[in-house]
Amino acid sequence: MTPPAWINSKTAAELGIEEGDTLRVKSGIGDITIKANVTEGVHPKVIAISNHLGHWAYGEYASLKKTPLHISERDSELIWWKEKGVHPNWLIPNAGDPIGGTMRWMDTVVTVEKV
Repeated sequence: MTPPAWINSKTAAELGIEEGDTLRVKSGIGDITIKANVTEGVHPKVIAISNHLGHWAYGEYASLKKTPLHISERDSELIWWKEKGVHPNWLIPNAGDPIGGTMRWMDTVVTVEKV
């Protein structure tokens, strides 16, 4: 499962973005490619991306491809995702919030374009 980028319908219309379009979201340190979910549920100046379900690890479980050293285990049959996801960490600067010192989840400035 790949999380979408939630974008306000008014903002999406201004940018020519429709539900399911592929977007490039770019910050000062990186960019990701992600699908759009057009909604009224976010502010027009906000792009919301979940930091869950966007696994980007390599290996057997993340890629769904058995490796030469595959061990047959029962839990490998429980994998429900179909592809690697997208994680917003590639967009967020590695610098603490100036007030609380935690990750800068709410103040990362990005640009959005339809791919």
